Amino acid sequence: MNEEDIQNLILNAFEGRTKSYCPYSGYAVGAAILTSSGEIYRGCNVENSSYGATICAERCAALKAVSEGDKKFTAVAIVGGLKDASEITDYAYPCGICRQFLSEFGGSDMTIIVARSIDDKKVYKLSELLPEAFTSERFSFMNIRLYNARILDLDESHSVRAGEVRVSDGKIAEVIYDTEIKPEDRMFDREIDCKGNLLMRGFNDAHTHSAMTFLRSLADD
Repeated sequence: MNEEDIQNLILNAFEGRTKSYCPYSGYAVGAAILTSSGEIYRGCNVENSSYGATICAERCAALKAVSEGDKKFTAVAIVGGLKDASEITDYAYPCGICRQFLSEFGGSDMTIIVARSIDDKKVYKLSELLPEAFTSERFSFMNIRLYNARILDLDESHSVRAGEVRVSDGKIAEVIYDTEIKPEDRMFDREIDCKGNLLMRGFNDAHTHSAMTFLRSLADD
């Protein structure tokens, strides 16, 4: 990013900060996210009497971008300080949750700008603030286990029924749940990786219990 782009993003963060709702902390934060499309989305912190329901400015801006279909972030500028102060004296760094949230859409090379003014700023890469981020790439090391699953080839004529898994070219293509299998009746049968690749066929005539583990969970032994 060139200096002009950085300053423009900071100005947008200051504009977002004017909408801050912070009656409990009195600490107003603004953020502005630049996406790969060139659009800028502003956000502010929105506090709640139940503190856990508070939304940070960074995630506010991120949610606005994603809700508009803009899911590739290039940079974010963040400004924050006491709402009634005459000038900003702090650098408002993103919290841990916001760093993780930004990594979902920005990646390790995303530019993070924390500023007190358009001239007083610090610029980082997200990887500097969030080393070893938990990303979707880590799912490649996870295998998922389906229990008591019957495997069907795609060329089989009958429709997939409750308790069956359809396979095409060694990948899970369809899963139908069977919630009637009791936990004590479950037995290990299928193992797939996070991309749906079948690692072990198991028994062809078994029946399945709920395959909720298929999407993102890792069923323990």
